[in-house]
Amino acid sequence: VKGRQHYTISYDYDLGADIYPDYDEFYFNIIGPEWNCNINNVSFNVDFPKPIDRNKIWLTFGEYGSTSQIKYSFDGSRSVSGSLSGLNNNQALTLRVEMDEGYFVGARVPKDYSALGLSITAISAIIVLIILIVL
Repeated sequence: VKGRQHYTISYDYDLGADIYPDYDEFYFNIIGPEWNCNINNVSFNVDFPKPIDRNKIWLTFGEYGSTSQIKYSFDGSRSVSGSLSGLNNNQALTLRVEMDEGYFVGARVPKDYSALGLSITAISAIIVLIILIVL
């Protein structure tokens, strides 16, 4: 791609169930670290379905693991927005918000396939053992 380009990206995000028993968490790379180019300007707006606490919002940028924070706007209730200039290649812009447990009601729970995997492994081992005995 050559020349100046402008992209608008918009979508709904399915968080699924989180792993924390004491709170719900929104953790999202607005710009992920996989972009192998400089990004001169980023602007974003994230609207939450219910009010969130300003003291539990973290917006960071930089290399993987960076804790460098940027300023953002908060409407005092449920909308976080901001912008960033000069994001270098392979740097991310990440939003993290802690909410009260139960904030997301009816979250999708990932299926546990460990029992199925164990069963397949055990059956395979028995079949291999029988083949070895026969041979």
